[in-house]
Amino acid sequence: MAHKIKLPTRRKKRKALEKDLKAYNMSTRQAVRKCVRCLNLAIRMAEKGKARINNVYSEPRNTWVACWNNDPMLTKWFGDVNRKSHVKNVHSRMLSVTNRLSKGITIRLRPSAECSSTNAQNGGWFMEPKTFKVFSRLLGKNDEYVASVFVHELIHLWFTDQKLNGQKVYGKALAMALADDNPRKARRSAENYESFVDDLW
Repeated sequence: MAHKIKLPTRRKKRKALEKDLKAYNMSTRQAVRKCVRCLNLAIRMAEKGKARINNVYSEPRNTWVACWNNDPMLTKWFGDVNRKSHVKNVHSRMLSVTNRLSKGITIRLRPSAECSSTNAQNGGWFMEPKTFKVFSRLLGKNDEYVASVFVHELIHLWFTDQKLNGQKVYGKALAMALADDNPRKARRSAENYESFVDDLW
């Protein structure tokens, strides 16, 4: 299934989107191409993340915990584990993300004024697991960043943003701090999965 990028159907929102994109010297056609390009990059980034976890998952089950805790990249973003199920959970989420990306994603491209607080938004509906909104401001970022945000949004199918000391975890510094302070939350944090695949790439 191919990726689908949907533009606003209402004239007012379409014009607002076009105005936003001009700030990045981008037409709607170029914006659509960038979304598709970044979705394809997200597949490769997610596959690389899955492969890193597979290094642990492919070992005998009784060594998973030790193998995970000896991998500095995994512990950096998800903290130490003390059960095989912790490894399995992260592996399952990464596998699901790669599968969803490979089957094709639908993006609803919207003007940034529609949501001032975020670059992209996934309602977390299991009924619609391959669809989310992207706001025009995200397209001003480089391809690797945009692609990692797409991975982030797919993790939101399971979990809302995690918090550390009452603060939402946004950015690599807080994601690392969360992995150190509360690995359980880090394994449920979309920001940690985003940072993980971006760091590996």
